[in-house]
Amino acid sequence: MILAFENKLPNDMEGLPDALLDLLERKDDLPINHAAAWALNGLSSLGQGVVKPFWTANGDDAHRLDRALDAIPESEKRTRLWLIKVLCNSNDSKVLPFLLARLNNSEIESQLNIIEALGKLGGEQAVAALLPLLEDDSERQIRLAVIEALGKLGGEQAVAALLPLLKQNDQGIRFEVASVLMKLGDGSMLSIIKEFLDDDNLERRVHAVKLIAQTYDKIEQRLLSIDIDGLDPWIDPREPITEVRIATVAKQIDKTTQDVRLIYESLAADFHLEFA
Repeated sequence: MILAFENKLPNDMEGLPDALLDLLERKDDLPINHAAAWALNGLSSLGQGVVKPFWTANGDDAHRLDRALDAIPESEKRTRLWLIKVLCNSNDSKVLPFLLARLNNSEIESQLNIIEALGKLGGEQAVAALLPLLEDDSERQIRLAVIEALGKLGGEQAVAALLPLLKQNDQGIRFEVASVLMKLGDGSMLSIIKEFLDDDNLERRVHAVKLIAQTYDKIEQRLLSIDIDGLDPWIDPREPITEVRIATVAKQIDKTTQDVRLIYESLAADFHLEFA
């Protein structure tokens, strides 16, 4: 099957996406459809977050993908997932209707990809479609993804929908909402974020340190980061500040150990720090 697939591809990379779309549209040939979907997903993912992807499904290509997706049986879950990922990797706002139509009719993995894409593409339609997924009967994983997407979209409607979730008993939901609202400029969330410095969950404690540190100067941020660079990863407030740590920081930032100790002491109350 692999050899038959390769024989149908052009020699030049420029014509590759179109050739793969042709193969995707072949009827009654699910193995070839599957291979084409896998390859298209690879092309649209190549370089994501680092450089411009080799190819993305824009314009007519997006329409072809959506039509092909309709023809792929529901039982072909992996093929369908790859095609949805290709649509999600697009930066063309014209894919928005395709994603909205599939938001509530997809497997959870595809749904998570669509939610992330809607947060990237933006628009009132995206916000309106995401809001119902905040309800209690939605999967927790879905709700967390929607909160993150709404944080990227912003706007009064998104904020109004997020605020009631601060009363949730689920501390993970509550923390994510406070984090998102703080990033959107709501300084009142700082007091809620500080509560999580004593949380039993390590990830939330460390994330709380990161968020609160953003309100401090660069020198304090360096002291609060493990590598003393003001970047991830951040210290765990349950880990005492030792003399070894103080000496290491002093050497890194070219200050005396006494100066570094004084800075840590000034941060102790806000970050619930203790000393060994």
